[in-house]
Amino acid sequence: MFKSKNGIIALILFFILSISMIFIKPQLGGAGDYKDIAFWKVFNYRAFHPFMTSIMLIIIITIFSNIYTDEVISTVDNLILSSRNKHKVLYSKLALSIGVPTFLYIVYLAIQFIITNIQYGKPINGELQAIRMFDTPLLLKDGDTIYKFVLLKIGIMLIILISLGVLASLFSFITTNSIQSTSGFLIFIFLGKAMTLIKFLPKEALLIFSKINFIDLIFNFNEFVGMYFGRLKVFSTSLDVTNLCLSIIIAALFIEIFLCKNIFKKFLTR
Repeated sequence: MFKSKNGIIALILFFILSISMIFIKPQLGGAGDYKDIAFWKVFNYRAFHPFMTSIMLIIIITIFSNIYTDEVISTVDNLILSSRNKHKVLYSKLALSIGVPTFLYIVYLAIQFIITNIQYGKPINGELQAIRMFDTPLLLKDGDTIYKFVLLKIGIMLIILISLGVLASLFSFITTNSIQSTSGFLIFIFLGKAMTLIKFLPKEALLIFSKINFIDLIFNFNEFVGMYFGRLKVFSTSLDVTNLCLSIIIAALFIEIFLCKNIFKKFLTR
């Protein structure tokens, strides 16, 4: 995959991203304000920075919007679907859309961990409360430790990146060229944000769309995870907004995987 033109572009972008984050850091406050958790504050800032998610989005588009359309254009798809290994080939593409974003993000985190360790020393005091990393901690939902808070954010970011990878692959499977695939993917990404502008929708729906649309998750990720947004009453049941949004995001990922499998079945039986 990474030997192709798109793969090389993706690797170059990933290299630029990893190195450029050396120069990106938050304001650490006064001389003694955050010196005991400087590593965690900087690592948290770099691990979920909008620049990182933006570059990862571009990498995902570059790789997965063409994962099947390139084969359609070159008519290799007919050879694949007539081969004995057609099941493995199709499902391997789905596996790549899950595995590659996971691998790239874990490698990115490892690089930032090492760089931040060199610049700010060893990661200490991770058992302290996460509110220490924020200038305005009042909106934090729970009194989690720094360890737990950072791991929670990493887990949710992985779900988002995997969801983007599977979604890009899904559009590649249902279109016939990279322009259609990329356009469909981007339209879908912006669709959720557009829904927040439809004022006649119920305020509960607008609240949910404002939290789970990909644009805000990509560019305002830190304003979502671990924050308290109140509760919603759904069918006489009071639900925590943050937990509800996380459930929807996870459910959306499983729906994407299910749709990909359904498309594979149509390919294999036609």
